[in-house]
Amino acid sequence: MLLVERMHEEITGFLVECSREQISEHTAMVVEFLSFNAQHLQGALSSEKYLHAQEMNEKINGYQKRYKKATQKRLRTGSSVKTELFYLDLLRHIEHIGDYSLLISQALVQMR
Repeated sequence: MLLVERMHEEITGFLVECSREQISEHTAMVVEFLSFNAQHLQGALSSEKYLHAQEMNEKINGYQKRYKKATQKRLRTGSSVKTELFYLDLLRHIEHIGDYSLLISQALVQMR
């Protein structure tokens, strides 16, 4: 079996086994944040709504921290390093989208 095929199987098995739910929760929060910003593109974002945007961003960051700890625990119990690195990279990209969403919210506040 080729290395790429083996890695694909490991990653697919890993996502099915324990992380699909985690990734779904994490991405759902990011999608909610993006929708929040989309709803406010036609007008300025109030200070109160911006506080809500900050809370959403903190929640996204919290997901990443929690799942990162879970990854470290799995590594201690013998999980595949390559698979876990892939998972961490995926989490990092999802979290970056949350950060960009906060930047959009900041710009919407400045439109007032």
